[in-house]
Amino acid sequence: MERRRPLHILMILTLATAWSAACKGDDADKPRVRRPTPVMGASTGTATEYRPMRVRPRQVPLPQIEASDEQLVLIQRALRSPNPGIRAEIAMRLQEELGALATAYAIGQSFKYPRYERRQIEATALGESMEELPYTVVLPRDYDPERPWPMHIDLHGGGLGPDHRSCLRHFTMEEVNGFILMCPTTYRGEWWKPPGEAVALRVFEEVKKHFNVDTDRVSIGGLSNGGNGTWHLGHKYPWMWSALVPRCAGKIRQERFVANIMATPVFMIHGAMDSTIGVEHTREVEYYFKRYRKPFYTYYEVPDGGHKYFPDLNVYVLPWLRKQERAIQARFAFEPTRGSDHGIVHWLEVWPQTPLRAHLMTQKTGTTIKIQTDKAPSKVTVYLNDRMADLDKPVLVQVNGQKVFEGKVERSARTALETFHRTYDVHRTFTVALSPPLNTMARP
Repeated sequence: MERRRPLHILMILTLATAWSAACKGDDADKPRVRRPTPVMGASTGTATEYRPMRVRPRQVPLPQIEASDEQLVLIQRALRSPNPGIRAEIAMRLQEELGALATAYAIGQSFKYPRYERRQIEATALGESMEELPYTVVLPRDYDPERPWPMHIDLHGGGLGPDHRSCLRHFTMEEVNGFILMCPTTYRGEWWKPPGEAVALRVFEEVKKHFNVDTDRVSIGGLSNGGNGTWHLGHKYPWMWSALVPRCAGKIRQERFVANIMATPVFMIHGAMDSTIGVEHTREVEYYFKRYRKPFYTYYEVPDGGHKYFPDLNVYVLPWLRKQERAIQARFAFEPTRGSDHGIVHWLEVWPQTPLRAHLMTQKTGTTIKIQTDKAPSKVTVYLNDRMADLDKPVLVQVNGQKVFEGKVERSARTALETFHRTYDVHRTFTVALSPPLNTMARP
């Protein structure tokens, strides 16, 4: 005899079926999301054992002293000077007159951004050899230079000549709403090679001088070679980006670089019928992500799509981008690119460059920083600011299990100016640079 299900269970099943059908109906026009079954295997330890963790930003008190117009001009002079001696002389004066915290706060105030009558602006930056680097900027309709704006950098694909207007084919003027769109160009879209990488970074720095960019909300993406460049710049400088959007791109060059973007949100798009860069590349990247247990990623695979930008998917990409915001990483793992100078890795510099793991922990009694390296470092510099930790309390630094520093730290106006000069990022401006002498026992 067949058992009848209780009436309340039948009602629940009916409601669940109706809700599922309604959801499918709402999403019927969305592209299919492919979730291939990952191949089972041993996961890579570096990233899976060192899950990313964000710093909970502290409320930084406003400085009691406000910079004068003369001091703001001095700050700009220091930031624009290539002479370290001039910067040091100005920093000494600012330290005496303002203090480090007020100087760091005044750096952002020292910039005065112009207003623009047109939304589409074409300009040039100068490269290291004084060559002209053309780029295009599209401003939102209500752009106000008095407040910072998110930015999306669109890297074009392969091509023989300058293609800095390609983003105009990928985004309509109506879609550029609430953010700045920037489009640089390089030969054949080879963004992963030193000349292409230098162009992207140099133009980005130049744009930040003329437009009020919210550096906590800068995303980067691109089609084909532009997608390859997105992977390259994304894993080499993950602290610069709020999100990555590679479209019909190849795979990440080496699986180990996934460790660098564990905390970076990613939105991947690929056409299943792509005959230029096969969809298996993006499927393999997703396998890497599953293997590393990476959070914060989305993959849209278009069933009948070929090798194209899929601008119709901007209706999903742009709302997603607006939700992404870069955060200071309290815990991270980093795999360096061989032969490259990465500069300040999040908030840490290690010489020589080596795979590393770092963890910053804040407690009521002070801040503890633990650093693990694969090779014994000859020098370590820890950079701190008041968003990251209470700098009035003691700081403890351990390198490979050995205590190398414990005590109070001092804020420095010179450190604030020098770190901004290097990063050109108000949110990555530090007032403490701690380089403790390393014990020979501080080995991995």
